[in-house]
Amino acid sequence: MTRVADGIEQKVEEYNVSGDHEPPTITAQYYLAHMATPEDIVVQVTEQDFVRALHELIPSVSATELEHYKTVRARFEKKEEEPVDEEPVHEPKPTPPNKGKGKGKARAQ
Repeated sequence: MTRVADGIEQKVEEYNVSGDHEPPTITAQYYLAHMATPEDIVVQVTEQDFVRALHELIPSVSATELEHYKTVRARFEKKEEEPVDEEPVHEPKPTPPNKGKGKGKARAQ
């Protein structure tokens, strides 16, 4: 996208320097709204764009911070891998059979 924007800025500058036209000067926004061709607007990403971006990017985490995060991660992963003694599962006690007594039975009759 930067490559395309730079090309448009160059066209605007050339237009403004040439002088003998109306309006005498324009902005990139004016150019895009009133003068741009379909070829000016189409953005096709190329390998060159990725290579340029790779050289311009700065990591958001330093090497020292990354090592710290790796250490913390390893510590937590190690804890998860250790076997945990599980308590035995207790089965619920069976409920005694209903003998036909209680409020619910009286209402149903």
